[in-house]
Amino acid sequence: MLKIKAKYLINPAVFVLSVFFSGCQEKSSSPVIVRIGKSVLTVEDLYKSIPPEYADRISPEQNVNYVKQWIQTELLYREALRLKYDKEPHIQERLEKMKKDLLAAEVINRSSKHFSNSIEQTSITDYYTQNQNKFIRDKDMVIYLEIVVEDLKTAYLIKQNANLHNFSEYAEKYSKIPFSDTLNVTPVPVDDVPADLKSAIQATMPGNISNPIKSGIGYHLLLIIEKLPKGSICREEEVREEILTILSAKKQKENIEKMISSLRLKNDMEYNMNLITGNNSDSLINNQ
Repeated sequence: MLKIKAKYLINPAVFVLSVFFSGCQEKSSSPVIVRIGKSVLTVEDLYKSIPPEYADRISPEQNVNYVKQWIQTELLYREALRLKYDKEPHIQERLEKMKKDLLAAEVINRSSKHFSNSIEQTSITDYYTQNQNKFIRDKDMVIYLEIVVEDLKTAYLIKQNANLHNFSEYAEKYSKIPFSDTLNVTPVPVDDVPADLKSAIQATMPGNISNPIKSGIGYHLLLIIEKLPKGSICREEEVREEILTILSAKKQKENIEKMISSLRLKNDMEYNMNLITGNNSDSLINNQ
């Protein structure tokens, strides 16, 4: 929840820019939550401020906090105008820099949206193959399947008759908890497993089923599929998202460099890098 809240709260500098450019926006017919002078915060404004991926996770309290922040920022902004802070040269310079930074970042953001979707699986596999030694596990991991049953008799029945190939059939018939298909099960850190189950994992060899473990909800049976020790190399599927991020960032960097090179040719530009104290080259390329 804290991460959502941190993303949801607006940076004061960005908020000032949004107020600065608000004169260009059309008036909305949405109900008004707050009005201060001619400035208004509508219901539509409030919901537009929420990133779509968090829309169903924002609490009423967070919405109220946003409104309070809007009020505080608007009041302070109006006071700054009254005091003519916006007329001071250094404030105008900072606003202009903020405007440039915002618009420059937007050019990059809009040109980079498709990068993660344009990375082919072969590129991910090639990167993994060439850099396996960079992806070392920092924890003991385990891949296991679990069945929970009501009584000890049923637990021992499964223990005696189940195996890697038919474990899912017993799970579907007897388990009190949802069962993960072997194709979807992922490695988990051993330290994150409850203590009583952790002991069973440590005592059971891969390919075997643990002895029944009693808990408040019944008797647990664990099929240990594989143990992945600390210091071993992660599998490609474990680090796929990490590799995707790396390749996307690399592609974005290359795209930005091409874009900047093209923009240099389109704009009237001159530079004298040798005027910088301690710099021995007048080339932009060598100084990137």
